[in-house]
Amino acid sequence: MSSEVRRVERLRCLFLGGPLGQHAVMGRVATMVAAGFEVYLVNVYRPKWTLKEYPISRAQFVDALEDPFYKEGGSYRKKFTLEYLRSMGVISEDRNLATHLRSIIQMTKPHFAVVHYGSIAIHYARMLKRTAPRLPVIDILNLLPSAISLWDRNRFLKWGKLEKSNYRHWLERLEGVVCASREMLDFAIEEFGVDERRTIILPDYLPASFQGRKEQVAEMSREDGNPHVIFLGAPERWGGAIDMIDEQFKELVKERIHVHSATLSEQIVSTSFGHRYPLFSNETVSSGRLAEFASQFDATLVTYNVNQREERFRSTYPTRFFMALTVGIPIAVREGILDACERFVTEHEIGFVYTDASDLREKLLNRTKIAEYRRNTREKKRTMTAEAQGEAIRRFIRGIEEIGE
Repeated sequence: MSSEVRRVERLRCLFLGGPLGQHAVMGRVATMVAAGFEVYLVNVYRPKWTLKEYPISRAQFVDALEDPFYKEGGSYRKKFTLEYLRSMGVISEDRNLATHLRSIIQMTKPHFAVVHYGSIAIHYARMLKRTAPRLPVIDILNLLPSAISLWDRNRFLKWGKLEKSNYRHWLERLEGVVCASREMLDFAIEEFGVDERRTIILPDYLPASFQGRKEQVAEMSREDGNPHVIFLGAPERWGGAIDMIDEQFKELVKERIHVHSATLSEQIVSTSFGHRYPLFSNETVSSGRLAEFASQFDATLVTYNVNQREERFRSTYPTRFFMALTVGIPIAVREGILDACERFVTEHEIGFVYTDASDLREKLLNRTKIAEYRRNTREKKRTMTAEAQGEAIRRFIRGIEEIGE
């Protein structure tokens, strides 16, 4: 190993993630650890969260930041106005928060900082550039933008304006930008003037441990001959309205497709085609037990309660998509909203796109094709891990001129 590589491996990475316990964030932390960096973690959202059951070893938790902008309560109008003026560079950052951040930097002495994810990340990227201008900052975009316009138009206009202001004034000033997909990179270049030479495309793969240890779990008994699908979206339905997909489930059970989900309405369960599976803790998910359990079904279902294209979904790989990839069975993506996911499953031949419940049933009953997708997914998922991206992110970091100077 060259002396240059040894020097890079000793680089200290200050990782600001919000929240650190989110599965997609864990994946990005795992990539940084696999690259050989010394990783110092700062939780920047839901600060009371702790490192209990955190699956990524060799990453050191150092502190948490509590930003007044993200705290519940207080005047929304005042917080919005202050944040907008800060994004424009008109007023300085919150004094106490900037002082706290500066003390973390002084303690960890990082060679570079990473922020993740969404609008929270660009918020802290801006703060880092104003608090420590010489510190290289890399923003990992796992969704761009985060604001959606489907239900509350007024809220979207306000938050969308604020988010765009942060991106337009600060994204092109960063030393590096990591995009999840080609679609996301194209949008970042066109909308926010990002220099493609300072970018890299790395999908949001999850840590290898999420896949479990068992190569194959026996498929479940199908006494009635009807297909079984499992939905791996967050049972807490964090997304609110976009995660209320029971209407889609109703269409599936009408087509005699068994639906397995941690959260289901009594109406769907009563059909005998709806099945609730037990909740899995973060510990059991990160150790692969959820993936092992899910491997018995015909396919994993990737969908949202969205009926029109939104940039928020078009270029994004949601966590439920990569959770599906850990399982090693075909991935079924609902057509029309998740363009990047549609392309991914098609290019890698690990699943299919369906238009409606009838189309889904027809494709699930094509046993020859389903078996082919299952073989491909089991084979390819082993290389589609966060750790496998370590070398790529290390080469990317080496290309940032300011590091090590």
